[in-house]
Amino acid sequence: LGFPPFSQRPAQPLFPTHILLTYGALVFACLINLVYILLIKYFTPPHDISKPDSGDTDEPALKRLALIQISVDIFLETVLSYFTGGSGSIFVILYFASILAANIMVSPRSGLFFASLSSILLSIITIMYSLSAAGQFSLPLLPPDFVKSSAQGFRFILPYLFFFILILHFVAYSAGRLVNELAHERHLRNELKKHAEMLEILREMSIGIAHEL
Repeated sequence: LGFPPFSQRPAQPLFPTHILLTYGALVFACLINLVYILLIKYFTPPHDISKPDSGDTDEPALKRLALIQISVDIFLETVLSYFTGGSGSIFVILYFASILAANIMVSPRSGLFFASLSSILLSIITIMYSLSAAGQFSLPLLPPDFVKSSAQGFRFILPYLFFFILILHFVAYSAGRLVNELAHERHLRNELKKHAEMLEILREMSIGIAHEL
């Protein structure tokens, strides 16, 4: 009947390559989080019970570890977005989590930096999808049909990227303001605690002097 024998038919993969790579990136993200937990225990200094707990967690080693962790996370989020549809991927939401983590764990300035980095990476992926769907070139490890069904025209992606970048930086700026206010409040609370301790010492001294008199 013109059909090739069953043994000569090419074997169809159970999952497309980009789906397998997506699962691989997710597994790698889970494993790298276990590494982060071990590194945090290694870099965290031992707690000295003789010193009052000021709540300050701005140790340089932990900041460097946080910068490495957030950079790796943004790279993984970009890879996941590349394999799952570019700008239409659900994984682009994870950029917001990384930006908030940068503000809380490092500094507000680092939050703005990672917001800009995320904007650049997502813009590159989105433009690559659109150019590939237009027939300019083929994206590696992605089937052409998937790219065409996921890509959007330039009339859509330009406003989308503009508002997405604007929202990313607005979140980074707002989170930075909140972190600064919380740090200022914590500083005032520590100062009030010190004044209260001084007043308590003066009260005890006054009671002692009155007793001697």
